[in-house]
Amino acid sequence: MPESRLMQLKGMSPCGKLSLTEADSGETSPTNTDSASEAASESSFDEGSLDECEAVAEVARRHRWECDLCFEESSHLQESPWCLDKERCVHVFCRRCVKGCIEWGRRCPYDSEPIPPIVVCGVLGTGDFIHHEKSEEARLTGGIPCFSTDCPGVAPAADSANPVACTRCCASMCGRRICGVPWAPGHRCWDVVEEERQRAEEEEEEDGERRGRLRRDRLESTKQRLASGPRIRPCPGPGCGTMIEHIGGCNMVYHDSCCTRWCFICRQIGTCRDYNCIALRDVPTSSPTPALPPGGGAEGCGVAPRQ
Repeated sequence: MPESRLMQLKGMSPCGKLSLTEADSGETSPTNTDSASEAASESSFDEGSLDECEAVAEVARRHRWECDLCFEESSHLQESPWCLDKERCVHVFCRRCVKGCIEWGRRCPYDSEPIPPIVVCGVLGTGDFIHHEKSEEARLTGGIPCFSTDCPGVAPAADSANPVACTRCCASMCGRRICGVPWAPGHRCWDVVEEERQRAEEEEEEDGERRGRLRRDRLESTKQRLASGPRIRPCPGPGCGTMIEHIGGCNMVYHDSCCTRWCFICRQIGTCRDYNCIALRDVPTSSPTPALPPGGGAEGCGVAPRQ
């Protein structure tokens, strides 16, 4: 094997590093030369990138601003600050806070400077600006803002539910300020309908309570008449006349012999219901109680014995 080849095999390690022989001889391999150049270029790139990032961060910091009302920070790249009046008002606000100031009173919350119309129009947009302007005019004049979203007109108000016309588009609407909806034949204002609904519910509730009281009164009256009236009465069935004793229960009695269901208080057939006699006033409050014949009583809820 040639001596130069043997020296190369002995001096080169598996990782490609220089041997002592090559280091002593001062010779450098191509691999080490490339690695050194790459490291130098990376070092220079890192230093340049760091300087560039710091410059971008400084620019971003200079472009940041803070809202004087909500104290939230924003960037000029995201949203520009809104100044109400550069000569008389030095405060800056975000769009959301300017909208709140417009709804609050159309003034700066710190120095009460009025917000100019150009700022109101720029913040609200066309549709919201039209709605705001006609609502403000209706508030000052006592009129009714037009129901059309594109019309800035205001209609005069009326004392009753009569149609009025818009001063701009001549559209007909209800003249009551609480209503102001488009006029139609048979129109009824929503507050009138709501009031009638509440009144109907109250009347229905009162009627239910009245029926409940009447039902309880009839129940107590039926019990009192049964307790104070005669215990034995003749059956009013066709051709019957059997003496029936009322031991307990409601006022209705069923006689098995004649298959008749009748009221023990008024002795009417098919007119009364359980604990509800329709002729309580016609029944005497007190009468002598006849003696009970042997085997003539009926136990339970007014059931007559089978003859």
